[in-house]
Amino acid sequence: GKILGFSIDGNTDVTLGSPTSAFPAGTAAVSGTSTVAVVATSFVITGTSTMLAGASNALTIKAIDANSNIDADYTGNDKSLVFSGANNSPGGNIPTCSNSAAVDKNFGQSTLVNFSAGVNSSTLTMKLYKAEVVTISVTDGTVTTATANKLSVTVSGGTASKLSWNTQPHTTVVASAPWKQFIVSVSDAYGNTASSTASVTVTPTGGTTASGATATVTASAGLATFSNYAVTCSSYPGSVTLVASGTGLTSSVASN
Repeated sequence: GKILGFSIDGNTDVTLGSPTSAFPAGTAAVSGTSTVAVVATSFVITGTSTMLAGASNALTIKAIDANSNIDADYTGNDKSLVFSGANNSPGGNIPTCSNSAAVDKNFGQSTLVNFSAGVNSSTLTMKLYKAEVVTISVTDGTVTTATANKLSVTVSGGTASKLSWNTQPHTTVVASAPWKQFIVSVSDAYGNTASSTASVTVTPTGGTTASGATATVTASAGLATFSNYAVTCSSYPGSVTLVASGTGLTSSVASN
């Protein structure tokens, strides 16, 4: 008898001969056939695990079976996928991923993607806008993304763009007395707190900054905390509002 060894590429559908231990001369070695199919049951998403809000993240999606083999038969243009897992930014910006026509489509909408031999062949560019830790998944309605195959992404605040009130000044204060602590946020274009060390200055309307008060503070991790501020007015009771400003940043609205 003869002993045979076989080697199989797990990513490819194969046809196997029925096993036998001996081949008489002139007799075909294969007496029957069977097929081992690779059928996609999950998508695997890969991309950059950290990004700034609003930046681009190039994705790769593979269609695999239960044994992690790529389904080479998962191919064709304009496969309809739906992305999920990320949230809108504080400013209302919706996460997106580009389709086969390079058009950004919102998460939750049908996104047409081209596949070749089980891997996306059209460029996928994802943009996330909220600073958060998210787990991205995708489905075509039948094939979903197993938990282990989802993409975890940490999104940080983007480039510093504007100022806003994190904690408003107290509405009632004693004349010339120190105000209770208030905080100004340095935000990106999408409303996230930016990782910024910008200098922030508050300017009063209806009064003047009191002698010895601190009107300019350096932000730490995007937050400028004012704990030594006071205003004097020409007469009392007075009505004062503050506006926060910084170089290269859009000023805040007037305080309450």
